[in-house]
Amino acid sequence: PEFQRTVVHPIIPKFSAALLGLAKSRGSQHLLALCLKTLTALVKAFPTSHRSTTDTLSTFCLGILSGSSPPAPKIIVSDAATLYASLHVTGGKVGGSALWRKGVDETLIFVREAIDSLRTSYAAEGAARPDEDLPRSISLKVERLRCGVTLLCSFLRYLPEALAHSTIFDVP
Repeated sequence: PEFQRTVVHPIIPKFSAALLGLAKSRGSQHLLALCLKTLTALVKAFPTSHRSTTDTLSTFCLGILSGSSPPAPKIIVSDAATLYASLHVTGGKVGGSALWRKGVDETLIFVREAIDSLRTSYAAEGAARPDEDLPRSISLKVERLRCGVTLLCSFLRYLPEALAHSTIFDVP
């Protein structure tokens, strides 16, 4: 315990920042996947050490999960979703379940917006068609929906853990 407190804990935020910088460097997909998986393991193992980097990590993950053209590989989307869904543990026993629920609510809104944008992709009869590349626009919207559903599945994998310190509530 003394070794962890004096040596390991001060290094964790620096190591996580270095991993995040490496992940942002646009290296290979395998390197990005490895960085995301390592960050997820570190966040789960040392949640209090990552409280200061939660915003940076969530911004990075949401950049991957917001959908892109060309689509990100499924493994990258899955790993980013797992990391983003695990960030609720930085809230501790008291705030973790609230952070989890907030993340689920925001993800549901994102997925709903993606569905609505797909349903309204075509202009009504007689209306002027917007100046956009329709096939590319639809593929981007489908990619956003895929990312949102992957993120929602990642959040639901943490459901028993999130409920362990919370009152029971209905999943909308």
